[in-house]
Amino acid sequence: MTIKEIEERLQVTRANVRFYEKEGLLFPRRNPLNGYREYSEEDVETLRKIVFFRSLDVSIEKIRLYMEEKVGLHEILEEQICQIREKQETAMQARSLCEKLLEQEEQSFACFTVPGGADERPVLIRDTLHRLAYVWDTLLVWGMFALQAFYTLFMYPLLPGEIPTDWNGLMAVEYHGKSFFLYYLVLSIVLLYGIRVAVFSLYCPIRLRCYLDEVCALCKAGGIGFSFSQQVYTVLSWQGIPIGYGAFMFGAAAVYILLVLVCWRLFIRRGEGDNR
Repeated sequence: MTIKEIEERLQVTRANVRFYEKEGLLFPRRNPLNGYREYSEEDVETLRKIVFFRSLDVSIEKIRLYMEEKVGLHEILEEQICQIREKQETAMQARSLCEKLLEQEEQSFACFTVPGGADERPVLIRDTLHRLAYVWDTLLVWGMFALQAFYTLFMYPLLPGEIPTDWNGLMAVEYHGKSFFLYYLVLSIVLLYGIRVAVFSLYCPIRLRCYLDEVCALCKAGGIGFSFSQQVYTVLSWQGIPIGYGAFMFGAAAVYILLVLVCWRLFIRRGEGDNR
């Protein structure tokens, strides 16, 4: 099959076919008599696949690695989904900025002023989430863990031999030796270092894999917060403070959600300010 027949059959240009050959994705044999390239049905199918992946904006290098079986199809597609989502976010931000500019009076190029400075770019939602995840991982998560470790070391010598570990309303119904108090800290350590491994190992929807750092940070902050709240309630119950377990944990969850919302709002504004 000649290159002209390839052009007509797959609706690709001669330049594209030559480019894929140059990049090492296509290897047609040459006729020993005249030196012309001859394309087999296998070459046609290979080219069809290359054209398809290029239509998805998959890079030449990724296609090459896939052909060499160095990466899998799912890995390529997940990466493309992440890139498409980022482009969609950028487009949405750009559209919002255009709509705001349309609300202003018509301006000549000489009079036009770039909003916020010449280096302004749209603030990506993912940029803000990365900043927020950094804060959760470094300040909130580690801060809560450090506070829990200090609380454990401070309270442990003061505890009696038996401490309450299960409650029915305001009444403690189960007791364990005070060494159980260290269980909460051990649980937090497991969460601190095991969440990422668990998220990588278990099935995670594609839409969340692009935000893996943020998901892990949220899970760690929530898990350590729950463990610490249990530990605090254990001490309050031992002291006989009249507060129900459900009410206390509900209040602790409300404080955690409020803290998340404050961080979110704070770093949304900071993200916008960094790009002005």
